[in-house]
Amino acid sequence: MDTEKKIALRNSDTAEVYRWFYGGSYYSWTMYIPADQYNYFATLPRDKPHPADYVMSDRGRQELQGVVSELTSLSSKQGFSEVQRRDFVIAFVQSLPHNRGGSVHDYDNYPKYPIQTLYHGGGDSQDTAILLASLLRLLGHQAVLIETRDHYMVGLIELEAQRETRDWVISPEGYTVIESNHPGISIGRLPVQYHRAMSRPTIHVPARTPDITLQYHARLIYTDQAYAYYQVYCTITSTGTGPANDLRVTMTTRPTDGSSWRYDEIRTVSTIPEGEMRLVEGTVRAPRNAEAEMIVTVAGPGISEKKYPGQVFYT
Repeated sequence: MDTEKKIALRNSDTAEVYRWFYGGSYYSWTMYIPADQYNYFATLPRDKPHPADYVMSDRGRQELQGVVSELTSLSSKQGFSEVQRRDFVIAFVQSLPHNRGGSVHDYDNYPKYPIQTLYHGGGDSQDTAILLASLLRLLGHQAVLIETRDHYMVGLIELEAQRETRDWVISPEGYTVIESNHPGISIGRLPVQYHRAMSRPTIHVPARTPDITLQYHARLIYTDQAYAYYQVYCTITSTGTGPANDLRVTMTTRPTDGSSWRYDEIRTVSTIPEGEMRLVEGTVRAPRNAEAEMIVTVAGPGISEKKYPGQVFYT
C-alpha cells in the first residue's frame, strides 16, 4: 500500500481534458475537479473486501452520475442509439490519457474509486475496469468484472446474435469481454498478450453488501436500592458498500451465574450512509449486588447479527 500513501494532494482546483476517438470522429470533454473533492478521494482508505465492491460504492456516485449525464448528452447530440452510446462510453474509458495498459500487478496493486480514476485521468486495468463497470451500470447495463492472473476486464451480457460475432465470450455464463485499458479494442476482443490468461477467468458480479462495525462503552450513572443504571454509548460505522439501513441495536445486561433475569434496551437506526458514523445511546439496568455482563448486538437487512460482549462488572 505504499503507493497509496504517496498520492499528492492538490492545493487548487484543476481540470482534466479527455479526448477519444469513436465512430470515425474525435471527441473532447473537460471535467473540472475541485481540490477538496480530489483530496477527499486521495485520502480515503482502501477498505473494501474486493475490487468489485468499489463498483457499487456510494463514494463518488453522485459525481459519477454527473459524468454519465454529460456523456449521454454528448452522445444524444450525435443521435446515437443505446448500443452506440454504450460503445461511446467504452471508447471514452479506453482512451483516458494516463491508462497504463499493462498487468495490474506491475502497478499500484490497490483499487481506486471510479471517480478517482477519472480524476487521475486513468490507471491500471483494475482501476479502469471498475470505472467502466460503474458507468455501464449507471447506463442500465448489468456489467461485471472479469479477473485473470494479470489483467482485469469488464463483462456484459449481449443478445445471442451479437455474441456469435465476438471473439471472446466467457461460457457458460455468456459474458462478452470488454477491454477497458487499451484504446481502440472493439467489444469482444482482447490484446494478444492476455489471450493465454483467459483460460481461467473469474467473474465477479458487483453487489451492494452493507456492513457495520460497532464500538461501545458504558458508565454507571446512578443507583437505587434495587438497581444500578448504566448509560451505554455506541458508535456505529457503516463500512460496507452502500448504506446500512434499519439497524436494530440491543443493549443487554445479564447475569453470569445462570440466574434468569435479563434487561434489554433497544434502539433503531434508519440509515447510515456508506462511510459515515452514528452515535446511539441507551440506558440499561442490573440488579444490585449481582455479577453481570453487558452485551450489545446489532443486525439489519443484509447484515447478520453481530455481538459485541463487554466486561463483567459487579453492581
